[in-house]
Amino acid sequence: MRRSILIAFVLVGGLLVARSSSAQSVTINDYGSNTGAAYGSLGQAFRDNNSSYIGCTVDASPGGTEAASCYAQGTSSWVYGSCYTTDAAIIRVIGQLTTDSSVYFAWDSSGYCSYVDVDEYSSNLPK
Repeated sequence: MRRSILIAFVLVGGLLVARSSSAQSVTINDYGSNTGAAYGSLGQAFRDNNSSYIGCTVDASPGGTEAASCYAQGTSSWVYGSCYTTDAAIIRVIGQLTTDSSVYFAWDSSGYCSYVDVDEYSSNLPK
């Protein structure tokens, strides 16, 4: 059991590294049934000099619930994705986002963030 978990982690980790090991323009994937994912480098989106963007926000009020949202728009204004979460683990990951990060996020049919990954690599273009 332990070995299979480690192998799965290594395989998934390898895919994440391969996906985000270079500066990437914003890409949005529509998986149907109102689910999808978006990824890209914040620095690259800034440099692309078009309408694309990607990023996340974290909000809280005194005595209220902490919440976060991620947004992305591809080079065409009709290609858009977003998600919302109050999950503490996902909010901690989003809190690691910097202007030099790459971010990947996925959403379920309710628009809730089902996965968020923030990456820092030397190959990410700085903003």
